[in-house]
Amino acid sequence: MAESYKPTEGMIAEANRGLEWRREFGRGGTSVGIARARDISNGKSLPLATVKRMKSFFARHEVDKKPKVFDQEKKAIQAMAESPGLCGVEMLEKVGQKKS
Repeated sequence: MAESYKPTEGMIAEANRGLEWRREFGRGGTSVGIARARDISNGKSLPLATVKRMKSFFARHEVDKKPKVFDQEKKAIQAMAESPGLCGVEMLEKVGQKKS
């Protein structure tokens, strides 16, 4: 059986927040990000390959956390919330280091 990881409560809360922003603003997120947010908000376990892709996403978007860009109405923060959310970064880092 493939290794998988259960989302943390913080990740679930962030995914729910990202999906709520999508409903509120009527836009935002890619099809992959939206699907990931739904999986996380439902507490679905994430396969190792998915966790690694999420870790890569956060590495690419580190710059989006700078105060000038980090704004609720920006697509970047919505995308981050729809992924594991900032709460999930630590878990992703640990898993990524362990499995690299």
